[in-house]
Amino acid sequence: MTDEHERPVLFLYAAPSGIEPTRATFLRAAGGLAVDEFDPKGPFREQFSGRRAVVDLGGWGRREHTSTAVDAGVELWHVLGYGLDHLDLQFLLENGVQVAHTPGSCSAVALAEHAMMLMLATVRQIKEQLENLRGGKFYYPWSDELLGKRMLLVGVGASGRELARRASAFGIEIVGVDVSIADTESYRAVGIESVEPADRLHDLMATADLISLHLPLNASTYHLIDETALAAVKPGAVIINVARGALIDERALLSALDDGRVGGAGIDVFEREPPSFNSDLAGHPRVVATPHTAGATIQTVERRSRLVLDNLTRLCRGEPVEHTVSLVDGFLGGDSAPSH
Repeated sequence: MTDEHERPVLFLYAAPSGIEPTRATFLRAAGGLAVDEFDPKGPFREQFSGRRAVVDLGGWGRREHTSTAVDAGVELWHVLGYGLDHLDLQFLLENGVQVAHTPGSCSAVALAEHAMMLMLATVRQIKEQLENLRGGKFYYPWSDELLGKRMLLVGVGASGRELARRASAFGIEIVGVDVSIADTESYRAVGIESVEPADRLHDLMATADLISLHLPLNASTYHLIDETALAAVKPGAVIINVARGALIDERALLSALDDGRVGGAGIDVFEREPPSFNSDLAGHPRVVATPHTAGATIQTVERRSRLVLDNLTRLCRGEPVEHTVSLVDGFLGGDSAPSH
């Protein structure tokens, strides 16, 4: 690396709450690379001045930040996560700033384990079980088993495949749906019987006991699970979402839970974060909810940090940066939730 000390990296994060161990892990991985931490109470322009790259933990990236980065000559805005819906993406790209993120493979195991946990907790009615235990009511509720259930993976990328490996061990029959379909043998190797084209989503939802979402948020996936889709579900089906909150129309899901069309839901992500503590969805008796922690594991942070540092090294050496995005990729930009 040649001029990293002259043009250090700026590390952005929205608030101290919840940042560790990501902060410590990234700074430790940075080694000799000059990294300054952003002070949200300090002046913007002075802190962006002279930076070659910005590493964004998530929650920043609105126009007031991105325009300052453009004016300062920032070359690379690297998100230390996968999601980009917090970011003023179009403005950065149109003004010549490269945008990169960490691929789904970095968090695939964590997301798959969390989805499996939510699935078990929802099907085995853990919420009611804990309430009964606290109230001294034993032997209820009776619940269901996963053996023999049919699961629809909506998206068969890295986390979808890792979930398939785990779900197949429970005796679950697995079918996938995706916009792109690869070699059939690669799916079967992880327990997916078949992958169907995206236009068959509603047909497949009508046959699935379990539906798990593993998609990025973009213009074509926003509210993919809406009132029409939920009307097609098999009565009593369970829906799991560890991907992005806005994949689901939350009002439609609430209605489907209330009238019994959907038997339960395991939700780690919401359209607006954080939701109200007493939000109708998070507090619903048949919803098991977690606070956007599916990807929050030590191993995920370590993988992401290594990848980001490798890209910063490439930038300093004048080599092509990997895992960059373009507007053609269809990622949504905005001011909503922080990245996984």
